[in-house]
Amino acid sequence: MFGTETGPGIVASNACRLCQANLIGGIAVSATPVDAQGPPPSQEVSGSWVERKMKYLFLLPSVSYLLLIGIFPLIFSLYLVFSSWQGGSGITFVGLDNIRRLSVDKRFWDSVIRTLIYVALTAGFQLVFGLLIALSLQFITRGKAALRLALALPILLPPIAISFAWKMLFDFNRGPVNYFLEAAGLPPATWLAGQKLALFSLVIVDVWQWTPFVALATLAAGRRMPRA
Repeated sequence: MFGTETGPGIVASNACRLCQANLIGGIAVSATPVDAQGPPPSQEVSGSWVERKMKYLFLLPSVSYLLLIGIFPLIFSLYLVFSSWQGGSGITFVGLDNIRRLSVDKRFWDSVIRTLIYVALTAGFQLVFGLLIALSLQFITRGKAALRLALALPILLPPIAISFAWKMLFDFNRGPVNYFLEAAGLPPATWLAGQKLALFSLVIVDVWQWTPFVALATLAAGRRMPRA
């Protein structure tokens, strides 16, 4: 018959085995890298929350600038459409009275017609000239990069510099445009003061500045088209 063995030897053997198991477990735990365990859950949640909210902090200056410079003047202008603001007095709400007065004002409709003419002329000339320039660049093999850079210069120049330069060109007394007209035997023109020539002068400046943009955009779109 087999029975359960007892005695001092068996107890000592079991105690030795228990000590070995505890020793091996302690070595395994101590061998585990600290970095592999990761940060505590509280620190991980806190770091991820800060990372998520930090992008809104970086966007705050741009959004504030947009609200102050762009959206606020637009909303305030829409409010003034239905209000009356005289110098030295407050703003008074008048409803649709301003719109009614504009509808019967001849100067308002004259400005609307001139604006439509301006848009039609500038958009038409820019599309035609831009398409012609883009098609011409397709057949040029040398110096194409330099030509594209030269075309981009009018777009990169600041508007204030462009306005002063064209103002000097169109000057009635000392402008180069009138100088060449007189040299050709033609009378000088009032480019900046004439009722019709002033609008035509603005069309020339706008077409000169933004036709390169249409040309470069058309050229880029043409390269993406599949070749037959």
